[in-house]
Amino acid sequence: MAKLEEIIITEMSRSDSRTFSRIHLFREGSFLRAYEQSAWLMSRYAAAELNPK
Repeated sequence: MAKLEEIIITEMSRSDSRTFSRIHLFREGSFLRAYEQSAWLMSRYAAAELNPK
């Protein structure tokens, strides 16, 4: 499980066009979770291919 500090640092480290569009997933138990910009990118671009259950 990722610590809150690690999540914040990772999500705030988007500084250029190469890292801005990268989706970071954090393992929480048997799930993968996206936060902040990563969650927005998932909902915007990858939602059509995903089937949440």
